[in-house]
Amino acid sequence: MNNQDKKVIEVENGCHMGDQFINFMFFTQIKEFLEKENIYIKYYCWPQYHANLHDFNPSNNISIHSLQEPYKKKYYELWQGGHIGQIAPIHIKNVLEDLLVFMFNNFLKNYNLNISVNNWIYENIKIKDWYNNLDTNLKDIDILIVNSSPRSGQYRYDKPLWDRYIQKLNSSCKIATTEFVSNEVISLHTYNLKDITAISINVKYIIAINTGPLLPLFNTYTLNNVKKIYIFGGNFKHCKTICNPQSIANCILDISNRENGVIFN
Repeated sequence: MNNQDKKVIEVENGCHMGDQFINFMFFTQIKEFLEKENIYIKYYCWPQYHANLHDFNPSNNISIHSLQEPYKKKYYELWQGGHIGQIAPIHIKNVLEDLLVFMFNNFLKNYNLNISVNNWIYENIKIKDWYNNLDTNLKDIDILIVNSSPRSGQYRYDKPLWDRYIQKLNSSCKIATTEFVSNEVISLHTYNLKDITAISINVKYIIAINTGPLLPLFNTYTLNNVKKIYIFGGNFKHCKTICNPQSIANCILDISNRENGVIFN
């Protein structure tokens, strides 16, 4: 196609990392459509999120650009809040996946793009390469704990309490956390999202706060392998998720019961 056939769409999101990654999960699903139809997306977000988004960017048809302070909305806002939060039916708002699918399909419809999405699960073959490049010590984690602090008030996080249970759990199985707990626990707080995602494809269980590092874990490789994902601060409908458990202690007890009373050797 020539430049006359080229269509450029400008979108923005002024929120946190998790909100950015949600959009790139959907972009991955429509990658082939964008390239076939000669559609280009210029995506605007805060500069601190660019590096992680570049790792997951599925297409050269998507370019990442910086929002500027003072922030004033200028482009189409691709976000589940705001206008979408106002027009979404009540029953859709109660389940995060449904709300996000509604958000993205509304965006596609707004630009008359003849494609739609049915879920937010994505597949990215680069994840297997990332896993192969991990240090050997990170390839056999039993439980991945996403204990990064929530940024949008979705969960009341008691970090000292979580830290105590994590350190106790660390004595009986091999765990890794996304936020530093102690020198005895493998910490991923200096790792990129692509590394955390790669680690997740071979873990047995995930205990997570509904925050940025959780979202990339909803890829086909992780979901096919993991036994259960315990999530605090959100309603998810995937069959492997257990949403809003009473406490991290209850998660550990449930894992122990599933493993016949012994978490791991």
